[in-house]
Order: sequence, then structure tokens, then C-alpha cells
Amino acid sequence: MIKITNNRILLIDDEINILKSLKRVLEAVFDLDETLKPTGSRFIIDTASQSNEAIKLVHESLKSFQPYALAFVDIHIPPGLDGIKTIQRIWEIDPDIQIVICTGSSEYSWNTMRSELKYSNNFLILKKPFETIEIQQLAFALTKKWQLNQQNRVYIDNLESILKTRSKELKETEHLLLLKTTHDLLTGLPNQALLVDRVHQALVTAKNNKSLVGCYFIDINNFQLINDSYGFQIGDVLLKSIGNRLSKLINLQVTTIARWGGNVFVVILTGKDTQDFFEKFATQLLQTINQPYEIDNKTISITASIGICIYPLYANEAYALLKNANTSLNIAKKHGHNNHQMFSNEFYKTALKRADIENRLSHAIDNNEFAFMYYPVFDLITNKILCIETSLVWDHPGRGVIPSKFYIPIAEETGIIISIEEWMLRRVCKQINFWIQKGLKPYRMSIRINDKFFMKNDFVEVVERITKELSTDSNLIELEISGHSLMNNEVDALKKMIELRNLGFHIALNDLSTWYASLNNMTHIPFEKIKINRNFMQGLEERNDHAIIVKTIITIAKNLNLEVIAEGIETCGQLNFLRQNASDKVRGYALQKPLDEESCLNVLSKHNLK
Repeated sequence: MIKITNNRILLIDDEINILKSLKRVLEAVFDLDETLKPTGSRFIIDTASQSNEAIKLVHESLKSFQPYALAFVDIHIPPGLDGIKTIQRIWEIDPDIQIVICTGSSEYSWNTMRSELKYSNNFLILKKPFETIEIQQLAFALTKKWQLNQQNRVYIDNLESILKTRSKELKETEHLLLLKTTHDLLTGLPNQALLVDRVHQALVTAKNNKSLVGCYFIDINNFQLINDSYGFQIGDVLLKSIGNRLSKLINLQVTTIARWGGNVFVVILTGKDTQDFFEKFATQLLQTINQPYEIDNKTISITASIGICIYPLYANEAYALLKNANTSLNIAKKHGHNNHQMFSNEFYKTALKRADIENRLSHAIDNNEFAFMYYPVFDLITNKILCIETSLVWDHPGRGVIPSKFYIPIAEETGIIISIEEWMLRRVCKQINFWIQKGLKPYRMSIRINDKFFMKNDFVEVVERITKELSTDSNLIELEISGHSLMNNEVDALKKMIELRNLGFHIALNDLSTWYASLNNMTHIPFEKIKINRNFMQGLEERNDHAIIVKTIITIAKNLNLEVIAEGIETCGQLNFLRQNASDKVRGYALQKPLDEESCLNVLSKHNLK
């Protein structure tokens, strides 16, 4: 992982005295004036007297995930490449490096340099002889610029988009009201109402001609990111452009292009008699949509996901055709971007399973089908149990234990998750009280809070009410909040967390990697503990990037006086790594397998005697 607070500088000049002089100037400023010290630490300075040596250093800096933020490059570096050619080679390796060109001659004009280098925003020219303050100011400004560019890139690369349906202004004129009943006001394409009518007509014709009808649901991937990055106006223009581009496909077979809503379009293809053609046409649709869009002097590239259903192979009427195509779209989105999925009998079986799960889920609490698995958290130094983490288990009467990844999304979509979360909180309170009644010392229990539950306006009131009803000490309950919850509404999340801390509850942040926040934000969020996701622990001994991430999280936590719990520890190698890096709180198979209620009581009773 690249440090975005990097202060590494490379000095390139064939004259050793100049290199030494530049290095002294950059190092001396911290001793002379501490107020000029940039965020982070002192400049880390390397030097090179030849172009090949400099290029090699840039290569090595990337391999070690410690790239240079800035390079001072002399225009003349005999023998070998001159300064301009050296910069070109450096940017081929790492185009992010900021460059200061040091020149005392007029061999290269500004226009020549700009033409040769092309990266006009990444270099400045410094004329010899230069003043000390010039060097220092450029070093501070350009390393800070590099850091800001890296921060922005991290945000853009990792930000997961949330698709929202934008409300549209209703216009009062009779013409617009009439248009709205059949067409989308933004794109001018048929809307859902007109689409359904067109589909009915297409099916009647296909039945008479004994031909097939294909329905394509097209979702523009990460569209919310377009709105967040460029603004809603650009997003609207993009939707219009997509609609216009798709409309050009209309012919005797492509009878309808419609906007389903948000960033979803529908295409109806008729008059074909083989399934292969419909799949080939999906590829053509992706190629059409994926061509870059020029909007407001910006080039915007997008990808799409497509779901397909064919009448009468996998649907026998209009609404089933649309529903099954939409189901295929959801499958396509789960398979990644820029792909298409054809509805099949297997999809139908999956849809039936989902319907069964949804039906059973609504009665699971009343039927006592939920239970907890318990995960003791150990102190690596004393081997004592510090607290107990919980995980929800659903024992389906007909299917056995169902993994949470299959039913939690359904519970979230249907709203059942709120009842489940309240049940979990009550169960934690009852378990704490039961252990105390059994004579065990009080163990803190951790419960992972679902984002939907946490975002409820009355979340704090519900938590307080349940613990008071069951007379449970709030100091024995740890609420595990996800990074996603903080991203959704940081101000509201901060307010709730402060209220919870004031009520005596403990707060842990689950999965730091999902919260793209600055260290400054971390200092005022009132959590006490950071949990390292088991995904980082898996492959820790083989993957250097995982090791770097884990070390970084531990370092951040220790510097902020936060506890760190590493989850999913399965090997002695992982334990040794954590010991070596001062992480002393862990849970996982290497120390204790997950426990049911009875087994957990036995384990805690034994530890209670120690």
C-alpha cells in the first residue's frame, strides 16, 4: 500500500556539489523553522548523478510501495539521457511524480518543454542560480500537491456508489402531464407504463409469427459515482446521451427503447427465432454503451450490466418477461461489471429459493430459529478471555443452517432486519444476565450492528430502552459499527456514537478499510477499538500487501490509543506476526473454535476458575 503522506524527494544532477547543496537546503529548513514542517515527517531525500541511476531508483521506489512525490531534475545530465528524456522515462514508470526542472540555459523553451513532456500540470521550471527559499517553497508545495492527488485517487478508486432514484420536477402544463404518463421527461424515451403496453403488443405478434421476443434490462454501473464526481447536471446529460445512442438501434427488430427508472434502460428485440442471436445482441449493446461520452469538455467512460429474458422460452406473459429480465440483471451485477446474463430455469429455481427464504424469515423469530455462535477474544500475553463476540445463526427447518450472506440482504430489503437486530440485542442482554446469575465474572459481549438498524432515527432510544427493560449494564455491551455506517452519514453517526458512549456502551469500528476517512476524522469519532477483517489475515504469510495493511492499521490504532482485535486467526504464523507487531487481542480457530451456548458456558466456567 502506498503512503499518501509521502515526503520522498529525488535529486538528479551530474554535479555532486549541487546535489549536496540541494540536499542541505531541504534538510536545513526543519532545523531553522518548525512552523514550515509539512504534515508527516522530514523529507526523505535520495540523489542520482546519472539518468540511468535515477530511473532505477524510481523503479525500486514503486516496488517497495514508497514512490517519490517530487524530483528535482537538471536539464543537462551527461553522459546518457538529458533532463527532458530522463523525465519522460520517469513518467513512463510513475506519471504521478511532480517534477522541478532546474535549468540555467535557454536550450529548451517553455513551449518546447510542454510539447515534449505533455504532463503540463506535473512540472515547474526553476532557473539557475536559484534562491534557497525557492527550493524550499517548491518542495513543500509540490509534495503536498502529490499527497492531495493520492488522497483524491484513493477516494475515487474505492468509493462504492449507491444508486438513488432522483425525484423529478412535475410541471403543471397539460402537455407535460400527458407526456409523463407515457414517456420519461428527462430522456424522452417510453416509460414503464408505455413499455408494458409495447411488450404486450410484441408478444401478441410473436405468438402469431411463432418467433421469439428478447427483453434486456440495462444498468449503468456506478452511476452514483458519476453524479458524485461531476454533479447531477452532467449525470442527466449522460442519461440523455445513453438514451439517444440506444435509440439509434431502433429498427424492425428493436421495437422499443425505454427508461425503466434511475439509470436502468430496457430494450425489446423481436422477430428472431434462435437464442444465440439474443446473446450476441447483448454483446453489441455493451459495445454501444461503452463507447466514451464527451460531455462539457469531459470524457466519461462507463460500463453496463445486462439481464436478458426470452419469450416464450423463460416467460409466458409480459410481466413475467420483465420480472425475469430484471432478475437476470441482478445476477449480472453480482458477477461484476460489463457482462450479461440470460435468464434460465436455474435462475427461476434461485428466485423460488429466495421467495421461500423471505417467507420463512418473517417467522424465524417467532419460531425460535435464530441462535448465537460465540467467539471468545483472547489476550495473547495472558491467554485470558477478554470479551465474547457474537455471530447470528439461522437454523432453517428445511434447509439447515443458512449462511448470513444469503438471508441478510433479503432481510435488509424487506425491513425484517430491524426485528432481527432488536432480537439480537435482547439476546445479548439475556445472555449477560444469565452468565452473571451462574456466578461467572461479568464478560463484555460484542454485537455487530447492521447498517440499516444503525441508521434508524431512534436507534439510540431503542438500544437504551431494551437494556433498561432487561436491567443489563450498558458497560458490558460493545456495539460494533461498520465503516459503511460512518460513510453513509458521518454527522449523524458521530452524534449517535457520542450518545451511546455517554450511556456507557462501548464502541468498536468493524473493518477500517471500508471507511475512507482522514486520520483527522478518526481522532474525533468516539470508538475504542478497531477490528482487522479476517480477509486481511487470510494469506497474511504469503501476501506482502496484506502484511503492510495490517501493520498500518495496528500502528494507526496504537498511536490513537485504540485497541486492535485481529479476527479469523487460524495459524501459528499469523499469531507470531501479530505478536511481533504488538497486536495482543485476537480471536479465531488457532485459539478457540466458535462455540454454541452450552459450550461457551463451559469454556467461560473453566476460565473463571483461573
